[in-house]
Amino acid sequence: MSKKNKNDLGYLEQRMQATAKSAPMLIFMEFECPFCEELNVMAKSLSSEYVLCSNSSCRRVIQIKNHDEVA
Repeated sequence: MSKKNKNDLGYLEQRMQATAKSAPMLIFMEFECPFCEELNVMAKSLSSEYVLCSNSSCRRVIQIKNHDEVA
């Protein structure tokens, strides 16, 4: 793999990451899609490290950076 492709993959990986926000007493978490900037809400019990954007015109895969801390 060329150096340019590795840089592109690194950029894509950073681009698809989001940080979720929640509170210990809440049963949901919220995060903003890095692609369409739509606010997404998901139940903590149903969450995983990789989720889909809830915006029907986006539906891209998002990696939740702090999934272990929030869930």
